[in-house]
Amino acid sequence: MKQYVIALTCIAFLLTSAVTAKVWNIDVTDIPSMDLQDDPNNTIVSTNLGPGTIITGIGWDLTIGTIGTSWQSETVTTWSTDAGVFVFVTPGSGNSSPGTNTFSSGGIIDLNGAGIGYITNINGNVSIQFFESYDDYPDSADAKYLSGTYSVEYTIPEPTLILGACLLAGLLVRRK
Repeated sequence: MKQYVIALTCIAFLLTSAVTAKVWNIDVTDIPSMDLQDDPNNTIVSTNLGPGTIITGIGWDLTIGTIGTSWQSETVTTWSTDAGVFVFVTPGSGNSSPGTNTFSSGGIIDLNGAGIGYITNINGNVSIQFFESYDDYPDSADAKYLSGTYSVEYTIPEPTLILGACLLAGLLVRRK
């Protein structure tokens, strides 16, 4: 029994140390918020985080200024992988007035803790689309991100450590 506890402890250690946490910070300074979702005028920022990454959290610290009568609550981003959209972020949610304001998530929001779940990113591609939920000025900017960053927290599994844990588990089962 003691050997099972030691083996399981080793497996748990290997699996918890089998990831490298990283953060991709996206500078949003001067990005316009243009038209409705998927309009060709919208800005899309993309990168490849690496195959097999697991997106664990997102966050933001931004200053957004609206143009004319456009509301701060109308600026939206979609976050997607090759599998599709996994979250919509509306930093100025509830702020139904024009103007300039600073919005913060208060740090990285844990996707699992928020009820979304961690996102397994098979090919590693991540895209963020900037758009308006209501288009006050078609083909023109309704708002502008004056400064700030969006952040994506993700992990990269280390295959050699995961393989080691599997081999150890296999030896444990075989020995029985």
